[in-house]
Amino acid sequence: MQSKEFDESNSQKLIKYCSNIVFKYALTGIQNLFHLWVLVYTFLAELKRFYLSSTRRISGGLSYDYLQYDISNLTKLPRHLSFVVNEDINTNSCEIANLLCWTIAMGIPYITLYDRHGIFKAGEKQLGKLINKKVIDFFGQERSQEISIILKDSSNTYKNGITFPRRFCIQILCEEDGRTDIALTAKSIAKMYTQKKLDLLNIDLNYIDKSLNAIKNIPDPDMAIQFGPVYSLMGFLPWQTRLTEIFHVQTYKNISYDTFRQCLVKYSKCDQRLGK
Repeated sequence: MQSKEFDESNSQKLIKYCSNIVFKYALTGIQNLFHLWVLVYTFLAELKRFYLSSTRRISGGLSYDYLQYDISNLTKLPRHLSFVVNEDINTNSCEIANLLCWTIAMGIPYITLYDRHGIFKAGEKQLGKLINKKVIDFFGQERSQEISIILKDSSNTYKNGITFPRRFCIQILCEEDGRTDIALTAKSIAKMYTQKKLDLLNIDLNYIDKSLNAIKNIPDPDMAIQFGPVYSLMGFLPWQTRLTEIFHVQTYKNISYDTFRQCLVKYSKCDQRLGK
């Protein structure tokens, strides 16, 4: 009787032991299959990227499909992207037009171009023509007709919202514009306070934010790319950039799409805690 119970006990232990071994091997096999799948997926993704990159180099320009592939690999994009140029500016705006065209192709609806001395503002008409030409060359005649670009300087206000993705707003600013916005906001708040239309207790950061945004009716920049040897925004919208993710590139001259894309990749990986 005891021998029979002993045999049954050993049999149960053996079954349990074998089950554990089978489970471990099965789990290891599943893990290996998963790692293999990740490896194959990564390889195919890189192969596709290499093919698109090679096609781009051979054709001499970016393709719409190439950018769409890059967009699909980004977890997020800024709603408002600013370019701050803090270096000598060429009269030829081809590189700047490329940056603006790439941003439009990414579907980013609000774009700001800033230089301290207003050189871009002075050449606004020429830049606008160059942007339109680049958009047609990139998207093609038919697709480019669906894209509406509003090129405005700081003297204009935007009465209507921008409808994504068919409408894009490009504003051109200089140092004077940031000061003017703050001065106008302060003047408006002071006037409302003296007329007893505004309580002093209601004047806080949120109220000032809303007042500043009401001037241009566009959101604060989520992301800024600053060009130049010095790490400085040189007076660019000091209030509106408190929560802006800022990336530095040595120069905008001869800038490649890959450099632009890397900035977007870094932004996509940023964890914006909004001061928390």
